[in-house]
Amino acid sequence: MQIEWFVFHKNSILGPFSTEDVKAQISSQKIAQDAFIWWKGEKDWVAIDVWLKDYPAIIKKLEAHFKVRWKIRDEHGETPFMSFEDSIQHLKLLELRNTIFICKEDKDGVEQWESIFSNTIFLNALEMTRRKHPRVPIVATAKVSKKDSKFSYLVKVNIIGQGGMGVSGLGRNFPAGTTVEVRLESPNISVPVVAEGRILYMTKDGLSGIEFGLINSESEAALIEYVNQFINTRKTTSSEREAA
Repeated sequence: MQIEWFVFHKNSILGPFSTEDVKAQISSQKIAQDAFIWWKGEKDWVAIDVWLKDYPAIIKKLEAHFKVRWKIRDEHGETPFMSFEDSIQHLKLLELRNTIFICKEDKDGVEQWESIFSNTIFLNALEMTRRKHPRVPIVATAKVSKKDSKFSYLVKVNIIGQGGMGVSGLGRNFPAGTTVEVRLESPNISVPVVAEGRILYMTKDGLSGIEFGLINSESEAALIEYVNQFINTRKTTSSEREAA
């Protein structure tokens, strides 16, 4: 599974890029040293200079998920060990719920089970295959409040779409299933995004998924416009790279 990187540079999000693409653009100064980079499954944008120092370890950690075998347990039993890709295909057939656990194969035979909601890489790969609406990277903040309550958090948003968003910085007082109200403002979206939804999950790394239920019609239209613009820009960039 290829790792894709997205770069936030001069108030624009570029990508996806391969590792070599990012390194080449940094060397040619097309990407400035004060830019930020993000990859699917990461909870926040990372400074380019930090990424340059740490990317071999980041890649090694990501690839470890793809190389080892996994088995899955739910209320009906557990599977034999499978590849990462086969595990994702199996999970696509299941309803995403708290009773699903995963375990990677260990050379010493030690089984360490974890909730599917605790594994950011697994969860991201699974959700990307099941979503009705695409989600794309964004740099934004949002106010997330419990419905009918003044209790709220200001969180960072790193991925968004018509159906929901991924955020970091939400407190443990917002467990899965919590009904929330969201207000997001970004210079990249023409109007504030106002929606009601629920917390789908919170990982041990502090990444939460919010699924939109009711959404302001003007907000929904603006989100669709942002997502389509981002996707079309990616297609144009990919075509230009292939032509080169």
